[in-house]
Amino acid sequence: MARRGTDALIAVALTVASAAGAGADVIRAMNAEKIREAIAWGESAPEADLEQYDLHQDRSYVVNCDTPFLRVAQLARALKNQNSALAAADVSPKMTSETFTLYVHARFDPAARIEDFPEVEYVTISRPGPSDAPAQVVMPTAFQSFLRRVPTAADYDGPARLAHSAKAVFPLSALGTASQLKIRFHGGATQVVKLDPALLARVR
Repeated sequence: MARRGTDALIAVALTVASAAGAGADVIRAMNAEKIREAIAWGESAPEADLEQYDLHQDRSYVVNCDTPFLRVAQLARALKNQNSALAAADVSPKMTSETFTLYVHARFDPAARIEDFPEVEYVTISRPGPSDAPAQVVMPTAFQSFLRRVPTAADYDGPARLAHSAKAVFPLSALGTASQLKIRFHGGATQVVKLDPALLARVR
């Protein structure tokens, strides 16, 4: 994704075919029972199941996120790997807050020039308004753009590839049917991507 000196907007449509998609399956209220469930799952689930939830994969960038349930599970696994255990009482309100953290990262492409890697500038989400009202824009409650080394293939022996990633925190209510993730890059084109409901069905 080449830099052309102008801002670009990529709209990733987080759409699902029915209420059985991500908006319905995300665990929003992390009460004591759900916290214990997340801890048990984190201590026993395969490592791959505890990775960030994929929302979209493009040739040049990836979008993924976490949720309160996943955050607790990931912490439980991390402590288990250190021969320790996470108690439900030790889980902080911040970790279980009704938010999801969205990440946008450049993806390694050996054929791309270093200057062509996407540079993320900002992220917002829009949702359809009631009836004929304009779309509602949801701003992140926290946002960070940071320089990140792009993971490369095991057999790659060229120079390090660096690109700006984004970390944005949104209310869980913004992750639902017909929401659109708007990613502003330094340069690039505009595209709309409809996500696979099978990917969204994993989100808890």
